[in-house]
Amino acid sequence: MSQRGTYRGIFSAMVDDPDFQALSPQPRHVFLTLRVSPQLGPAGIFRYYPAVQTGLDGDELAKALTELEAHFWVVREGPILWLRNALLHDPSIRLSDMKHRKTVEKWVAGLPKLGIVLTFCEYYKITRPFEGPTKALRRPCAQESESETESGSESQSKSEPESEPEVEPLRSGGMPPAPPRVSLSVDSDWINSNPQDASERKRLFARILEAKQRGEITAEVADGRLRQMGYKR
Repeated sequence: MSQRGTYRGIFSAMVDDPDFQALSPQPRHVFLTLRVSPQLGPAGIFRYYPAVQTGLDGDELAKALTELEAHFWVVREGPILWLRNALLHDPSIRLSDMKHRKTVEKWVAGLPKLGIVLTFCEYYKITRPFEGPTKALRRPCAQESESETESGSESQSKSEPESEPEVEPLRSGGMPPAPPRVSLSVDSDWINSNPQDASERKRLFARILEAKQRGEITAEVADGRLRQMGYKR
């Protein structure tokens, strides 16, 4: 790591996302600080201890994290904090790349043996570092918007794997809202759809990027379709 630290990729559309703008100022500040924190690691799940990085006192930080958790931007257990979909929508990391995948798995293997770690592994379909039960991820707020972001994280964004269709989407922190998670496959008609509405096109972009990230469609198929649709980062 250089003296400037690790480069963090984040999509600028996150700050215009309605779910992000619905947060109070301090939770926004905390989320962005966490998103670029050196402790974040390559996976977006890490040991988090209250620090001076945010400039908030203990009570303010606790309230900010509680709001982020209530609005489905983070999940916590013990000392572990997970920015939902930070990994899913990180433009610099692809789980379809075996070197990237091994880096993420090595990082996760160094975390405490808590259920949140296994849930993370199940969500991304990576190797578990230990055995144990997992829990479906559900929105804490029943009336929350169904749109997805890296709050969903970056916005990522935010759907659940095919094996858990009842699970709510995650967020990641930098992409436009994505549609509810559905089973993705290369023979599905969705990838060839051509929505005219700008918001629907953004959702389709996010969905294609997500499928590429998970290895459900090849990079060639995803990149070719995005070019056809005029996608720009």
